[in-house]
Amino acid sequence: MDTNASQPNVAAVVVNWNGAALTIACVESLLASRYAIGRVIVVDNGSTDGSAQAIAARLPAVELLRSTHNRGFAGGCNLGIRAALAGGASYVLLANNDAFVAPDMLGELVATLEADPQGGLAGPLICYAHAPELVWYLADDERRWLPVPRRLGSGEPAA
Repeated sequence: MDTNASQPNVAAVVVNWNGAALTIACVESLLASRYAIGRVIVVDNGSTDGSAQAIAARLPAVELLRSTHNRGFAGGCNLGIRAALAGGASYVLLANNDAFVAPDMLGELVATLEADPQGGLAGPLICYAHAPELVWYLADDERRWLPVPRRLGSGEPAA
């Protein structure tokens, strides 16, 4: 997880609750990124199935924060974000533990954010794991006159 001094420092936060196998696969995909990630922080949300121990054994270079109870996804993310920012991260990637990250995703997100200093948030195209050629999530249409946001791109070809 060495970082290149000329590129922004990115920390990834992955929240785990009783899902070691998924979390390990997610973190391994992050570590395989072409963009050098500064830190990977796994927040264990009070797992009771030995997940924290399995993650620590399999991924010793990853920072593991253990919560005494399940704070929910947002609460776990907040713990990780605080640690990432305290450690000097320029950007924080929040990843669900069931996500698998394409090797070029992080570099593309950083390039997008660096190209527009007014931008504060970037998100990737998300495809189905079982059908990676299909879009699961692209964006939401959140116009004020819509009663609820409308998901864009779902089920469409990814290319």
